[in-house]
This record gives sequence, C-alpha cells and structure tokens, in this order.
Amino acid sequence: MPKGCAQIVPKICQEYQNISNDIDLLALGRTAKSALWENDGRGSFRRLDQTFDSGTRMAAGDIDLDGKKDLIIGFAVWLNRGGGRFENAQTISPGMASALELVDIDGDGDLDLLGAELDRTTGKANLLLFLNTLRRS
Repeated sequence: MPKGCAQIVPKICQEYQNISNDIDLLALGRTAKSALWENDGRGSFRRLDQTFDSGTRMAAGDIDLDGKKDLIIGFAVWLNRGGGRFENAQTISPGMASALELVDIDGDGDLDLLGAELDRTTGKANLLLFLNTLRRS
C-alpha cells in the first residue's frame, strides 16, 4: 500500500491492473474521494491527479472495447481515456453497491454489470443487472 494511503483515502485499497500490466492501487473512500495510485514497475507508487467519487466496491474491465481497462466505482462508470485519465460516463444507479461484477451475461462480446444494492431500511440486497448497450459499427 502506498505510504499515506490510509490518511488520504480511508478504508479500502484494492488492486487495479493497468495496460502495462503493473498492479496499481485504487484506493476507495467511503466518504472521501477515491484515488488511483500508479505502479512505476520498480516498487513505488505515485498518486494520479484524477480523483473519483467515493465508493466501497469496484470492478475493472474493458467496457467500451477500446483495449483499456475501465472502472466501475459504486455504480459510476469511468471510461479509461489513457494517460491516467478517466471520464465519468454515467451513474447507473443512485444506491450503494454492496457487490459488483463485470461479466458478459448476454453473450454478445461486451461486459455487462451485475451488482447488488443494499437497502439500508430493510437490510436486504437487490440484485441488479445492467446490460451494456454498446453499439459496434
């Protein structure tokens, strides 16, 4: 874990593998912004300037089929534009994600999102499926 990660973004640090196949760290914040720490391949990390919304669950995969790993943080979709830059493409549910998984549910060759959303009132989780509607030309 990068030095000072716990102070900057409390709670959770998870792995994210970038295009160069180095394992980077995505530090998720429950109430603070989430941040990506890039692995330099020599055992050191540097925090990228980009910040992400807070969230306690994440998934990574090539959602838009451009060869770069995109991120889902909470239910926010962040498309990787290269060079450590991500674009917040959309938020697909206002709830709090309790589980996320990118998988090709419908067999059409792109990643769909399977998630669970916790209902704090009832304590039950709702299973959600979001089909990727990417249109190929």
